[in-house]
Amino acid sequence: MNILFVWTGVTSYMPDCWRALIRQSNVRLKVVIETKRNPTQTAFCAKELLAGLDVSLCFDDEAIDRDYWIDQIHSFQPDIMYLVGWHAHVPRFFATEKSWVKIPKILIFDLPFQWGIRKFLAPLVLHAYLKHFCGAFVPGRRAMSYAHWLGFHRIQKGLFSIRLPECISVQRTEGFLFVGRFSREKRLDILVSAYRLYREKIRDRVPGLSPWSLTCCGKGEEEHCLQNQEGIEVLGFCMPDEVRALYVTKRALVLCSDFDPWPLVILEAVSHGMPVICTSACGDSDELIRGNGIVCRPRNVQEIAEAMVTMHLNADEWQTRGMAGRRLSEPYGCEAWSKRVLALSSDVIGSVMRT
Repeated sequence: MNILFVWTGVTSYMPDCWRALIRQSNVRLKVVIETKRNPTQTAFCAKELLAGLDVSLCFDDEAIDRDYWIDQIHSFQPDIMYLVGWHAHVPRFFATEKSWVKIPKILIFDLPFQWGIRKFLAPLVLHAYLKHFCGAFVPGRRAMSYAHWLGFHRIQKGLFSIRLPECISVQRTEGFLFVGRFSREKRLDILVSAYRLYREKIRDRVPGLSPWSLTCCGKGEEEHCLQNQEGIEVLGFCMPDEVRALYVTKRALVLCSDFDPWPLVILEAVSHGMPVICTSACGDSDELIRGNGIVCRPRNVQEIAEAMVTMHLNADEWQTRGMAGRRLSEPYGCEAWSKRVLALSSDVIGSVMRT
């Protein structure tokens, strides 16, 4: 089976999934990635990250060479295409190009269903584009609801997966951890306010007890919110191996997002046995938080601070809960992901052949 993936952005997790896919028998894989020209993406484009994969990079500020790609696709002869979203110009080109209109296509997206005028009109506005696809591949329940709303009947969950750690030596002796973009929807202002309140509460509850620190990994325009804050350490951009080392030393992951369709850092933390504090805006809290974390209302500084206090005062119990929660990450390993892709591909291809 020849499978083509058209992705956006060079990520640290998808190459592991793609390698798992090509380890399956009788699979050939080609990947096209639309990416930006910036230092962060360039760092991710290291040869070792994409080693062993047939990958072509397309920059989002370049025009598409139609003749070149028609030749490439003719040479590869994909049996099925997986294309990301409806905004990026490279996936749109692959979805709408008439030269391969008969190749079945799966739409990939992570947007959750939310009531609003844009979501209400989406099936009408996107109808001409969505008709090119035979099914949808989404991360979890909320995006699945949106796929149903858009009119899809063949929907596969489990889009985002990672290379699960096999064995973990845990020594959680340090503080809280935030990992993510320093962007507006991550609500670093709420994180800082909740952390300040936590420090006040912990000192009031147990005089003489020192608050835990908060370590933040990431980069972005909201970094100013974290500067010059007592107890907060800003590490900046960290490579994947550096972040994985933090997952086994820090006490808990904290996310205060008010919009976060399926933050992969929750999966990474859970897979390392780390308890999680997050808001209900984090889409994967539905699948990955079951007694191994605390889900708070978005923008509720009081609830988030109280959750931090609870985990501090019951640290041993929450470490045990976090380790027990590792089982929740098992369906999201790369090997399981590759089997989902093959099952969906076989189903779609077989359906097309029958018609």
